[in-house]
Amino acid sequence: MKKKVDLNLQYIPMKTSDVEAIDYLLKISKGRETVSTDKDWMIVAKLFEFWTRRWPEEWQEFGETIEAIKGTRLNKYGTSKSNEIKYVGALPYRFERMLKGLFPMQQFDKKFIYALTKRIKIVKVGERKDSWFLI
Repeated sequence: MKKKVDLNLQYIPMKTSDVEAIDYLLKISKGRETVSTDKDWMIVAKLFEFWTRRWPEEWQEFGETIEAIKGTRLNKYGTSKSNEIKYVGALPYRFERMLKGLFPMQQFDKKFIYALTKRIKIVKVGERKDSWFLI
């Protein structure tokens, strides 16, 4: 019996440079499951840089969203005005999905989020706006 092949494919045009960047990110992250080493964190930084360059409008909007979130915090530590909830950081949805693609077993728990906000300062809501990447 012949197996049917689904020919209803959807092609999305992409820039060659984007495909090359994605191929590179997949190559350097191959076999990795979680972010644990310095090399893993360098991959995360490269992924974040790719996201900011590939989707500059989202990057701009994310920066504005972070500032709006910071405005709802009582103090620089990210505590809410009711002093009950601590908002540590925020991640752009597309970046989070890509991160999960490269590190499929990564848990977005307290330990990981604190480490992420320490290394990519812009995602931290309890501090001043600072877009420097720390590797």
